[in-house]
Amino acid sequence: MKSKLLLLITLPFIFSACVSLGKFDEMQSQRDALQVSLDSLKNVVAEMDARISQLTSDTASLHAQLSDKSRQLAELELTLDTLTADPCTPKRTGYSQANYEQSKSKNSAELKRLLNNLEALQKDVAAREQKLSDFQDALALRDSSLAEMQKDLVGREQRVVDFNDAWRRGIRRSMP
Repeated sequence: MKSKLLLLITLPFIFSACVSLGKFDEMQSQRDALQVSLDSLKNVVAEMDARISQLTSDTASLHAQLSDKSRQLAELELTLDTLTADPCTPKRTGYSQANYEQSKSKNSAELKRLLNNLEALQKDVAAREQKLSDFQDALALRDSSLAEMQKDLVGREQRVVDFNDAWRRGIRRSMP
């Protein structure tokens, strides 16, 4: 009699703790889907990290090139200032008029060449600055996307953990 009474008391607890096979399979498929999603997001994060490394090295290279071109530009501007600020006059240098004219034409050709070089370098510096700005914009966009993806990844990881906990509790309840 006692065993039947004990059996009647424990039977409702055993049946309430059991999870149906359909529910168990559904929970298992949800867990698998979340795990696949988590793995794909981890792959995306790894790809983004590789892209970050590439963009960082490109940015460093562009900074070095920009610095070099700025140095060349400064040198050309100094040369230009020297050529335009130091007119060779016969009185100052003691040159004859023929030497003065020859020096003047030589300096004029040199000045034109330097001006052309200066303009080309200024255009090159402007293009590189634009490219650098574009890279920085891309890095900022990538950073915001990466932060959003990491936030999503954390949320998915938490759902996987919560699901695994619920799944384990469901298995324990179904076991006698």
